[in-house]
Amino acid sequence: MQIGVHYSAEVNYDEQSNKDSPGSTQARLDPKSKQAVIQAAKLRHVGLSGYIRLVLVLTAKKEVEQAKNQVLQMTADEQERFWLALQVPVKLTKAQCKLGKIMRGDAPNSQQLNITIKFNSLTIAI
Repeated sequence: MQIGVHYSAEVNYDEQSNKDSPGSTQARLDPKSKQAVIQAAKLRHVGLSGYIRLVLVLTAKKEVEQAKNQVLQMTADEQERFWLALQVPVKLTKAQCKLGKIMRGDAPNSQQLNITIKFNSLTIAI
């Protein structure tokens, strides 16, 4: 079940025209999430709209600043999920297997292996 949380804020964002104008945003929350947001607002002694503006805008500004500095700051939960994702074994491509053999010195000297590695704008040919 989706529950709409409506609020009006002094947001200068208009996706269609990029003009500065007051806006309205809608967020769909499940009942548990909505209850958590309501409880958090009560703890700060602000209304639901005020809480969303306070927390959402601050978080958005931090994320934009981090992106400018190419820094990623994660919550403890995000860090754990990221760590778990890194633990999943990766299936190597044929090119990666060949490169591994070359790097370990396991590739036969007489065999010609042509490998091209592309990363962003950098290209390495082996």
